[in-house]
Amino acid sequence: MPRLPVRLRPLPASLLLGLVWGLWHLPLLHVPGESDEGLPLVGFLVLITGTSVLMSALVSAARGSVLVAAVVNAALDASYSFTGVVGGDHVTFWAAVAVTTLLALLVVRVTTTYPSSP
Repeated sequence: MPRLPVRLRPLPASLLLGLVWGLWHLPLLHVPGESDEGLPLVGFLVLITGTSVLMSALVSAARGSVLVAAVVNAALDASYSFTGVVGGDHVTFWAAVAVTTLLALLVVRVTTTYPSSP
């Protein structure tokens, strides 16, 4: 991630990272017994891409701390498992997709809107 913003603006870099991250985890949707098994592909990619935008903003605010990314990733994985986001109940999964997408859009809006000068 640190090298992507050099070539791309932060949002496209986060979106590209989300796509790569989603493709990296794609096989988990087909591993029998894995908690991600059977999740809808589109929702999975949207969730990971939104999460990438959020995590990129957090890491940027923490001046590039990889520790922040690791802790947030672990916290999200644990909370998704504990609340049933991953697994058989797709209602909870789609709720997480919606909330994550809305939060990511809010972060994009807040971080790309600058107050006008008086």
